[in-house]
Amino acid sequence: MKKIQENIMKDFGWKLFSIAIATIMWFMVINISQPIDTRTYSKKITLENLSILTEKGITIKNIDDLAQTKIGVKIKGQRTSLDRLNSSLDWLYVTLDLSVLEMASVGDVISLPVSVGIKDIYAGNNYSIISKSPSMINVEIDTLVTKTLPIKISIEGSAPSGTMYSAPKLEETEVRISGASSVVDEVVTVKGEIEGQDMNAEVELSSKLVAYNAYGEVVSGVELSPEYVGVRFHSVAEKEVPVSIDIVDLPEQGYTVGDVSVTPQTIGIRGSTAVLKEITEIPVPEISVSERTSNIIKTIDITESLPKGVTLIDSRSNIIEVVVSILSEEAKDLIILPEQIEILSQQENKTYTE
Repeated sequence: MKKIQENIMKDFGWKLFSIAIATIMWFMVINISQPIDTRTYSKKITLENLSILTEKGITIKNIDDLAQTKIGVKIKGQRTSLDRLNSSLDWLYVTLDLSVLEMASVGDVISLPVSVGIKDIYAGNNYSIISKSPSMINVEIDTLVTKTLPIKISIEGSAPSGTMYSAPKLEETEVRISGASSVVDEVVTVKGEIEGQDMNAEVELSSKLVAYNAYGEVVSGVELSPEYVGVRFHSVAEKEVPVSIDIVDLPEQGYTVGDVSVTPQTIGIRGSTAVLKEITEIPVPEISVSERTSNIIKTIDITESLPKGVTLIDSRSNIIEVVVSILSEEAKDLIILPEQIEILSQQENKTYTE
C-alpha cells in the first residue's frame, strides 16, 4: 500500500501539469471541430391572453405597435447547431403575457417583461439564451369600443376597354370597427380597392378593407370585421327604345280621340346586357279619356316605369310629356253621284239599275 502511494506521489507536479495540458488540448480540439458561436435573431412579439382584457371592456391602445415590435434575442451554441436553426424562426417564441393586466384600468401605462425561449424540439442541442432586447415593453390601456361604417369601394386604374360595368355590388355593405376608443374615433372611412383591369362580369373579386382617418391616412391598430369583402360587377349596355302609352275608356258622347303625341318619343336606357336584350319599349301608365271633352296634357316621370336594374343614360331626361287630342264629332250631308257608285260581285240572274 505504501508503495502504491509512493508511485502516485512521485513526480506529482508533473502529473498535474500533464492533466492540465491534456484538458486544454481537449478544449482546443472541441472548439476547432465544434466551435462555440453567438448569434442574434429578431422576431415580432406574440400577444397572449388578450381576451382577458376584452372581456372586461378594455384593450391595448398601442396594440399595433406592440405587434410590430421586434425583440433581439442573442443565443449561444455550437456553430453547427446554430446553423441548423431555420430562418423562419418557428423554433423561437417571443411572447408578452397580458394576463397580468387583469386588474388594469383605462389610462394605465404598465411595463411588462418579454418572455423568450426555444421550443422543446430544439432544447436538447445545448443552446443558451444570453440576452433579449428590449426586455420590457410598455402597454397602454384604453376603453374597448365598436362602431359600424358603410363599406366603400374604389376602382384603381381603368376597366378593360370595350365594356361598361355597373356600380359594384358588395357581399356585405357594412364593416364593424373594434379597438381602443382613441384609435377607433379616428376612423371615418373604410374602403376596399379593386384593380380596374381585374373587373369581370363573371368573377367575384375579393377586396381587403382598410380604415382611414379624415386626412386619408391609414389607421392601424383596429380590428375590421369582415377583413375582406366580395365584390361583383355586371356588364352594362345602352340602347334607345320608344315610349309607349295606352289610351283607355271613351270620351263624352259626340267626341272622339284624335292624335296622341309623346315627347320625347324615345329614351336612352342603361342596364345589364341580359336585361336590356329583353326590352323593346318602355310603357308608361295608361291615360283615361273617360267623359273628356277637351285635350289632355300630362307630364310623367319615366323613371317610375323603368324595370328594376335599368336607369336612364341621362338622368335629367326623366320627364315625358303626353298630349291627347279630344275632337268633336260633326254630322255632314254627302252627295254621291251615280257614276261614283260601283257595284261589286254582280250576280248573273239579277238586274241592277241606277
